[in-house]
Amino acid sequence: MKKIVIFVFLIFFMLPSSVLALSIKNTSLTGANQAVMNKEVTLTFAANFVDLDIDSTNGILAVDYEINFDDSVFDITRFSSDNGNWESQLVKQDGKYYIVSIVDTNDPGSNQCNNMPLHCGDYQVNITFTVKECDRSVSSIGIGTFEVIAFDSKDFDETKEYQAEEIVNMMSSTSLDVNKEQLFAIYKTEPTPTPDVDGKTPLPTIDPSEYVNPNPEVEETEEGPKSDNNYLSNIEIEGYDIHFDKEIEEYPLTIQKGVNKLNIKVTKENKMASYHIKGADDLKENNYLVEITVTAHNGDQRVYTIKVNAPLEEEEKEEGFLSWISSVNPIIWWISGGSILGVIIIVGGIIHWRNKKFDKKLDDVL
Repeated sequence: MKKIVIFVFLIFFMLPSSVLALSIKNTSLTGANQAVMNKEVTLTFAANFVDLDIDSTNGILAVDYEINFDDSVFDITRFSSDNGNWESQLVKQDGKYYIVSIVDTNDPGSNQCNNMPLHCGDYQVNITFTVKECDRSVSSIGIGTFEVIAFDSKDFDETKEYQAEEIVNMMSSTSLDVNKEQLFAIYKTEPTPTPDVDGKTPLPTIDPSEYVNPNPEVEETEEGPKSDNNYLSNIEIEGYDIHFDKEIEEYPLTIQKGVNKLNIKVTKENKMASYHIKGADDLKENNYLVEITVTAHNGDQRVYTIKVNAPLEEEEKEEGFLSWISSVNPIIWWISGGSILGVIIIVGGIIHWRNKKFDKKLDDVL
């Protein structure tokens, strides 16, 4: 009976669950390509996720992403969204700007997960800027690294309140370097372009020499073939040291007793790659196996594996012993049992014979 239960458990464990890995399918940044001083301009940023719907076991609590713009030219004035009830705000840390969008767990709005008050759909937000008076004729707004903070239904605490600054510093298991930007021609007054012979309004002419990259740390290159680089340059595990080599994909790790979660930080070798960490938030549930899947810009994947060795708890030791007993072949038990019984009979016979011999000698003496 126990073997049947174990077999059924293994079959169940091997079945695919609804969504245990959240990954980003694509992103987009759309809007006008011209702006007028003292007026507003709006951009729409959207992200689509793979296999995320209202029946998923994972839900999104928040997203955060770096937004690059010249604050001498633009001011962010408001946010709006038709896709879920997001509370968005601008956060500045270490000289960089981040947009943080947190789901209103009291009223998640459209695309609410069925089993928890989180968001189970794609992300979209409209970002409205005011254009300041300036001496610039060209400027741009860009999106940098995009991160998703998601929870499994069994791990999400509905009573906890999250702050935007806290979200920016949280460890994300899913991120993508978006590196999209919108280039603007800036006018002092509303331009009145003359339609061409086809009746179409021509796009404003932008002098590339006037363009200033708002994020000089990111090298700008011409569009070319998508990179196949799916290497990590480093893996850091809080409280532990591992000797990382990008060519080695499997690492053993011994943890202390009682540890069931690892805080892992990875560094990608190529900025256009993305990664997903699976199994780090619940080691026991994932059989002490952590997988870091790195997806190159062209879609090629590489999986780094961390095999965790954990000291057994007392209950696990007892269960392991019982499991070992149940796994031994019954024939071996019969042979072992028969051998032990045979030894007991032989020893008992010898003792009985010696006792009878002793009693006879005692009678002769008497």
